[in-house]
Amino acid sequence: MRHTSGIMERVIDAREALRAVTDYFTEMDVVLKLLRSYSMNGQEIKSYIHSLFPLKVETNEMLSGFGDTLNVEFGPRIKKYIEKVMELQECGKGSDIPGVKGTAYGAFNAVCEFADHWQPVREKPKGEVWPVGQLFKKLDSIWFGSAKRFKQRAFNQAVSLVC
Repeated sequence: MRHTSGIMERVIDAREALRAVTDYFTEMDVVLKLLRSYSMNGQEIKSYIHSLFPLKVETNEMLSGFGDTLNVEFGPRIKKYIEKVMELQECGKGSDIPGVKGTAYGAFNAVCEFADHWQPVREKPKGEVWPVGQLFKKLDSIWFGSAKRFKQRAFNQAVSLVC
């Protein structure tokens, strides 16, 4: 900062910004400890992960004339994603840390690893030998786009389990 007449105002603004960041990290520490202390069995983890992915819904007219039947299932692509998240929950990064596997934090961590490292980014550029453009799209998705929204939904869902 340059030493001008308004420097004290900028120092006060910086102090307030740092206080807000410190408060945020203090609150996040409490929430993450709650997630880590919440044990989940295999079925609860599976339900949590399933709740994050969209279902494929089809209606078929019944032959007997009683109305429509509703077929609800995961599509083949989503099934692969779910299998990957389940795998990451068992042996992904951080799952070997004591107290992580089998907790809400461990399940959320697996979802984040999937979103950041495994979930494909839509609209791949065609004809690129080294997809640098794809890398920037991936970072944009992680920081601001669909991967960020997916992780936020996963976080909200995990917090709703423990609160």
